[in-house]
Amino acid sequence: MKLFINTCFETVLIGLLSEDGEDLIALQSWKADRQESKKLTPRISEMIKNNDLSKDDISSVNIVTGPGSFTAVRIGFIVGKAFAASLGVKLYECNSFEFISALMKNKGDFGFIKAGRKMIYRFDLSNSEYELLEEREPESNEINTSEIDMEIVFKDNFNNLIPKMRLVEKVETFEPNYIREPNINIPKG
Repeated sequence: MKLFINTCFETVLIGLLSEDGEDLIALQSWKADRQESKKLTPRISEMIKNNDLSKDDISSVNIVTGPGSFTAVRIGFIVGKAFAASLGVKLYECNSFEFISALMKNKGDFGFIKAGRKMIYRFDLSNSEYELLEEREPESNEINTSEIDMEIVFKDNFNNLIPKMRLVEKVETFEPNYIREPNINIPKG
């Protein structure tokens, strides 16, 4: 079975999919609340147990690598990478633009993701190419990712996503997709 992890958006998604990626075995979602470091691993364990499975049934880990909130992206990334390494299974990834493009196929022309600092990433839903712009209201042909019901959209369209996930060849040097440098204050002195 495939373990899926996405902490990049305002809704956290974790799921279990069949080996071939055709069936959704389980899905949990919750509003991101800056507690993902405390919630993510226990909820994954609970989801596995509630479906009479064990961690040894996981054959691959699939993660969304960002962009998104720096800390949330990092937590999902580290947990996914740790599961893959500890279980000795393959790690697959896609970025946030590819994730939304796969799930919102044929639903609009462009999407946008909040980028912080009053900026947005506007991206083409057909090819995931993006640009960084000043924050503004969406136009009629744009999808605001913060207004998507991620759980419903994932349930309806996860089959479009799995083929887009790429195998991570060198897990030890693999990094999250921040695009911009994080806005972290450096202590003075």
